[in-house]
Amino acid sequence: MGRSKSHNKLYITKTEWIHDFGGKKDGEKKNAFRPLPFYCCSLSLQHLDDPMSNENGNLFDLVYLMPYIKKHGKDPITNKPSTMKDYFPITFSKNENDEYHCPILNKVFTDFTHIVCIKTTGNVYSYEAVNKLNIEAKNWIDLLSDKPFTKNDIITIQDPENRANKNNISNFHFVKEGIDFSKTYDQNSISNNNNNNNNNNNNNNNNNNNNNNNNNNNNNNYNIKNEDNENVNTNEATSRIFKEMKEKGILLSDKEKEKALKVKLEKQEEEQEKKLMTEEEKKKIMFEKFKKEKQEKEDAIKKHAVQAPSFTSTGFTKKQFEEEHPSLTAGKKTKKKGYLQLKTNLGDLNIQLHCDLAPKACENFLSLSENGYYNGVTFHRLIKNFMIQGGDPSGTGSGGQSVWGKPFKDEFSPLLKYNERGLLCMANSGTNTNGSQFFITLRSDLPHLERKHTIFGKVVGGLEVLKTMEMVKTNESDDRPNHTIKINAINIFENPFNSLDEEQFEDKLKQEKKEREKKQLPQQIDKDIEGNQISSWYSNPTPQQKVLNPSKDVGKYLPTSNTNTTTTATTSLGKRLNNLPPPKNNSLKESLIQEQLQKKSKTTGGSFGNFSNW
Repeated sequence: MGRSKSHNKLYITKTEWIHDFGGKKDGEKKNAFRPLPFYCCSLSLQHLDDPMSNENGNLFDLVYLMPYIKKHGKDPITNKPSTMKDYFPITFSKNENDEYHCPILNKVFTDFTHIVCIKTTGNVYSYEAVNKLNIEAKNWIDLLSDKPFTKNDIITIQDPENRANKNNISNFHFVKEGIDFSKTYDQNSISNNNNNNNNNNNNNNNNNNNNNNNNNNNNNNYNIKNEDNENVNTNEATSRIFKEMKEKGILLSDKEKEKALKVKLEKQEEEQEKKLMTEEEKKKIMFEKFKKEKQEKEDAIKKHAVQAPSFTSTGFTKKQFEEEHPSLTAGKKTKKKGYLQLKTNLGDLNIQLHCDLAPKACENFLSLSENGYYNGVTFHRLIKNFMIQGGDPSGTGSGGQSVWGKPFKDEFSPLLKYNERGLLCMANSGTNTNGSQFFITLRSDLPHLERKHTIFGKVVGGLEVLKTMEMVKTNESDDRPNHTIKINAINIFENPFNSLDEEQFEDKLKQEKKEREKKQLPQQIDKDIEGNQISSWYSNPTPQQKVLNPSKDVGKYLPTSNTNTTTTATTSLGKRLNNLPPPKNNSLKESLIQEQLQKKSKTTGGSFGNFSNW
């Protein structure tokens, strides 16, 4: 018979340990170093200002590259001999959000985008655009400038497949050698080089001297800007460079500057708030913050949300939302009354408006009055012992409109009844058809108008003027007064809708005060319980006044406690109790002890006596 071989060994093999149990892997150890972003200079590790590139696709900033090449004459990355002729300027394109993107496809560049540039023009594109529009189409013309180029002029700046090896800072020559490129170099030679270039390009000597002076000043002020290196992993060499840069007082990065500026502004605001000694100024600042938060909430409410389609749906229906007309919205909430004076040719009427009960009608009446809508308007209808009606600019009884241009809804309150003379009400032609016309009642009992016309005010002064109006004779056919009764003007004494924010702010402060008091109340109760009022939990509110009665059981020979006098024990039992310092709640403690002793002294029928006969 054949011998069976089992593959299930009783130990872990080398292969299992490597692949399944996290053991040491064969081959070269991978470096977990994070590559340098494409928008950073390979020499200074900062954001690019004047980007330069070579055929290897390494990017440098001109202000850092020129001194290095001038002194060392070699490439900072590969250490190969090179001159400034080996480098060419490149141009990145940005979108509206100030992000680098491809100018052809409008795709934003990321750390995993294949980015290339054209050597002859310096324009930067995504490889996808160049591959489709140039390489595959064999169209060797720059996509922006229409300048011809060859296939060898396509320089790869970032390749996602080779990004870790190409942009690994630990592989840079100047990092390995620890070259301190932050030192200032031969500024005279640099300025002379700039002078020669300026002389070759310009014929005006004065302009050349000015440009040279500017360049010299820039070179003398040459410093390395230490950009935010939080997103760059460092090894021993790069960390040493960053440390030296910080010790030399190199400028902070843009992000660090923003953080420092933000902290500085916050400190200034705190100091400014501390300087405000008066409560009114502090209250004013809090009120401005409250209005800003309120406006943000109102804007958020106006936004409409659309229900998302199902997960498997590929269709979307475009919908348009119409904003609700102001006349259909609810009235503004307030707790105050409004006051105004109606000046007529027969006298003045002082009116109180129920802004808390009929806010929409009151807001409409106050807004029209502020706009001068009722100035010169006549009362076109008068029915003796019933009402007088006005508010129609046309004077026909069929005109007028609300301040919002459309009729608004009725407002009925159980607190407002047609039970008195001089009520100010809205005139309408049906349900929810309120406009600008109003009427004033001339009698106290009008139950048939309940829940048909909105009551929004009443006459509180000038009832004799109202009586004079009622005495005017009218035309029997249309109830029009024979003598003109006209509104000359309306003086507004108080409009609570103008101070609505202040009112809501005051309510908020009161609510916060109540909440603070509620939070402080349990703390105060805890403090009281810690003191002498601990007895309240077992229905003994005044333990100090209670005098212990002598017990007939255990403890009957102990001295009775008294709040006014103290006794000394003569027996051995408890003779040292009175020598102790009395507690804060001595009587309470003694009462508790006495009750416990009484519970223990309860005996059954077959128990012993209490030694009272001894």
